[in-house]
Amino acid sequence: MVEETKLKFEATLKELAKIVRANDPVYDFLQVKPTGDTPYVNPLRMLPLEIVESFGMSTLQIDAEFNKHFKREYDVYLQLWDKHYEAYWDDRLRLIETYLAPIDGLLAPVEIFRSLSDQMIKIARRALLLKPDPLKAEQTHTRLNGDGKTYQFLRGYWIDDKGFKKRMISRHIGDRLERIEKEIGDLLHNRGYGVLREYRSQSGHMYDMVIQRGDMKTAVEVKRVDEDDFRKIFLFDELLNRFDKDYPGPS
Repeated sequence: MVEETKLKFEATLKELAKIVRANDPVYDFLQVKPTGDTPYVNPLRMLPLEIVESFGMSTLQIDAEFNKHFKREYDVYLQLWDKHYEAYWDDRLRLIETYLAPIDGLLAPVEIFRSLSDQMIKIARRALLLKPDPLKAEQTHTRLNGDGKTYQFLRGYWIDDKGFKKRMISRHIGDRLERIEKEIGDLLHNRGYGVLREYRSQSGHMYDMVIQRGDMKTAVEVKRVDEDDFRKIFLFDELLNRFDKDYPGPS
């Protein structure tokens, strides 16, 4: 579906190029290199519980079986990423079709400009969501006993209502990277999933957690990867919340 939308977009953009004037803001915006189709490195592995219950006890076997059975639709965060990536291309195509559509005589020029501007801001925000780029900041707090403890802050960019990219995300993450399994469980809980931590399967293997919503039960393992990958999933989650706040309902 996305590939069809991309092809239609590229064909329509070529038609626009034949008639557009120099320094056209909408055309220039659409000319910007689009977001790639590869998401951030996901530090989580997810599989339906009925699949992992069939695994043996060997840790090496567990790793191999997770890789063998993995599908994107099993991962709740990749599902969200794919949903926004498809919507990102739908929005780009909708913008160019809106721009080429006959002008409604009932609309004032300022209303047309505002509509196009709102669409471009939404696309730019979704592009930031699809490619989270966290900025790490640290601050040392000296306690009463004289010891210093360093806290981490997660910072990131967002697009303001005037279309400017600004550092608008600032979130204290403390020592989260030292207790990552708990924090990932909290993220999923806040997304509406029931979280059963440190789940032991029938074969005796311990999983970091099992999440549940309705009839869906999924085992979750937290991989040991670069710390920046964990920051990206925290920022991705934060940007999802910001996007949902700016565009409540289906978007």
